[in-house]
Amino acid sequence: MKALVIDQPKGTLSLKELKKPEITQPNQVLVKVRYVGICGTDVGMVNHKNENGPICTLGHEVSGIVEAFGEAVDDLKVGDPVIVSSGMACGSCSFCKSGRGNLCPSEGVATMIGISTDGGMADYIVSKRRRLFLLPSHLPLNIGALSEPLAAAFHPLELAARSLDPETSNTLVIGCGWTGMGMALLLHRRGFKKITVVQRSKPRRDALLGFDLGIRVIHPDALKEEFQTKNGRLEGFDFIFDTAGTRASITEYFPLVRKGGQFSIFGINTRDPSLRLEAVDPVEIIWHEISLSGTIAFTPEEITKTIEAVDELHKSIDLSKIGIKVYPIEKYEEGFGKMQNRELVKVMFEFNA
Repeated sequence: MKALVIDQPKGTLSLKELKKPEITQPNQVLVKVRYVGICGTDVGMVNHKNENGPICTLGHEVSGIVEAFGEAVDDLKVGDPVIVSSGMACGSCSFCKSGRGNLCPSEGVATMIGISTDGGMADYIVSKRRRLFLLPSHLPLNIGALSEPLAAAFHPLELAARSLDPETSNTLVIGCGWTGMGMALLLHRRGFKKITVVQRSKPRRDALLGFDLGIRVIHPDALKEEFQTKNGRLEGFDFIFDTAGTRASITEYFPLVRKGGQFSIFGINTRDPSLRLEAVDPVEIIWHEISLSGTIAFTPEEITKTIEAVDELHKSIDLSKIGIKVYPIEKYEEGFGKMQNRELVKVMFEFNA
């Protein structure tokens, strides 16, 4: 079978012919892959290298069709449409029992496919049953593949929404890749009236503006100019979601958090040696009661809810208009180039066409 393999220490990609994986355990499922999205994490592993990372098949935004399963799997049938979750939860540790399976020390982010172990940019992938989530039969598989990355936005919104008021809370999303755009769409879905998104890339701004949902989408320079005459602590944002995770973004946008507000860091550039908390004054955090938090992945319950959200969103707005470009895996270099240059919101590779 064809598989896109990353050598993480070198940051290089190569398309290889590998042996089709086989079911070796009773709780495993063989999935015939159909679509796999490029995540910002994938781009980061190519751009920045990971000296301690393995050589593995890339890809963790996977949709496909059940082809076979072990004897312990009794709730799936051949042909079922599924997504393969990037991480798992053991279900028995203290984190899992408290509803925080994304922090599971044995099977959480440490077992993420396409990063820590073989992923889904291949014709087939074998997965444990509990990593799979059924998709509605009417939902196109390329749209279904958006569920995994959208869940990464669903999770921090679930945490933040407890102290936000959709009618009055002012929200800011930094970056308009799919996770940032997805956060904006989720905020709109929950009834938030004040949503601003900043993005330098015009194609990405235009993609979100194309939905005509009343979301303010602007260039970062426009927001910077606006706050030259405003006090961020009084007139800023109650919730800021940062998908960039750079020293520049934290330094520039942290002063725009209102008193009592939240700054949620999702994206992160781990190769930036200057990205430390000196970008934020702790006195400001204390004096203005600002919550600074990070989020990672999502819980199993949240991925189920996210699939429902994707299905609901796609019924009202055509999610294919976000700027999805589908390539055959043989054109992986072109696809990665488009993402590296931020020319598209989402690139997907198609398998078994």
